Amino acid sequence: MKKQFVAMKAFIVDEENDTIFLMHKGNKDILNPGKWEVPGGKMEFGETTTETFQREVKEESGLDIEVGSNLTNPWQWTFTKPNGDEIQIIAIGKICRAISKKIDYSNQTDTDDLIEGRWVPISEVLQYDLIPNLISTMQGFVEFYIDSKLKGLSVFEPEIEIPLYTSEYSGDSNSKHR
Repeated sequence: MKKQFVAMKAFIVDEENDTIFLMHKGNKDILNPGKWEVPGGKMEFGETTTETFQREVKEESGLDIEVGSNLTNPWQWTFTKPNGDEIQIIAIGKICRAISKKIDYSNQTDTDDLIEGRWVPISEVLQYDLIPNLISTMQGFVEFYIDSKLKGLSVFEPEIEIPLYTSEYSGDSNSKHR
């Protein structure tokens, strides 16, 4: 069976300490046991991207976050589960910041394979054994972070809600467009 998911990946930064929050995958993870990644997960039907970021980060780490601007264009990868299911993940990364820094794993679900969260210095993050599909995005993030700091700029920008224009199409030439 083929399945596709949209996943949010939260690059949670603490600019005062030049750190990013990473999570360690446990040994029961079927794809990347023992590797590190940023918190996040798949979008549930009816959620906005902001709601997904906040729910997933809270569930996996206990952190409350403010969601910021897009970090990258979406990226994707595929894999095959041991049962033969083919999975495609489309990921959206945003820079976020923690409102609270208290780590709490009590809200994790059975599908969360994360065992530890840690604030990691930006200068050391690429030395961590990251999940393969995150490496190039993290390299870009580190370059962006360093460049922004050298210019005296903040990397976090609050999320801007852009007005959406939708089309109501009823199949005739009198349909409304906004």
